Amino acid sequence: MNKYDIVFMDIDNLNYLNISSYTKQVIQKLKRQGIKVVLSTSNSASYALAQSQAANLSEYVICANGAEVYNYRLKKALYSKPIAKDTLKGIYEYCQSHNLILLLYSFKNQFSNLADYSYNGDHFTYFTDINHLLTNYQINEIVIISSNYNRMLALPNLFKAKFPAVSFYNLSPTLISPSSSNKEYAYKIVATQTTKNTGIIKLLDYLNIASERVVIIGNHSSSLASTNLLGITTAFIDNYNDLKDTSYEDNLVKILEQLCLNK
Repeated sequence: MNKYDIVFMDIDNLNYLNISSYTKQVIQKLKRQGIKVVLSTSNSASYALAQSQAANLSEYVICANGAEVYNYRLKKALYSKPIAKDTLKGIYEYCQSHNLILLLYSFKNQFSNLADYSYNGDHFTYFTDINHLLTNYQINEIVIISSNYNRMLALPNLFKAKFPAVSFYNLSPTLISPSSSNKEYAYKIVATQTTKNTGIIKLLDYLNIASERVVIIGNHSSSLASTNLLGITTAFIDNYNDLKDTSYEDNLVKILEQLCLNK
């Protein structure tokens, strides 16, 4: 009997579009043994679907930092935690008045307040009527972008007071030590109290999988809020001393083989 029923992969900087045939073989071995292999990411649903399908992972994805859980084979949303419409309207008005780029994500659509805009491989539909958009779409994640360093540096504290119903979960590292001028800085934002734990718990409940039958693989402990989930096994690539000189993909494969295939 398998020790685990599901593996969540939350690994920064691993491009599943380019993984090797051997890595895909290991993933298929897990799936043949009845172990689900699920991508968990802070990125959008379109990004998650492309990455998961390219690697032939299981049909579930957790995206938008846990605000969305999706079954792409059934084309069905299993869970979403939308941002409140009045909050979105306030953020839109703020971005418009302060010349900030605003990106809005639903499960299947992406919108921008700037025409002909692309970001992280996604092309965005230009919108000018926020009321019409919010009448027709549920927004689960937003991104705010600007080259104004000082404004972006102050934005989290400003929004904490002005828009308490949302949380910043992914900050541009260049805001801490900016490397160049005229650089675009970005924040990702979801409804407050939303983490990848949220999506993981919802999917485990949907699949009726006990926490002790779960393993989560990430880069390091500080990158995974899921380390706080009781009973779940976690494995951190950066903590494997014998793996530090190899690639993230090689490390992933070795951890999968050690934990799930008993190699």
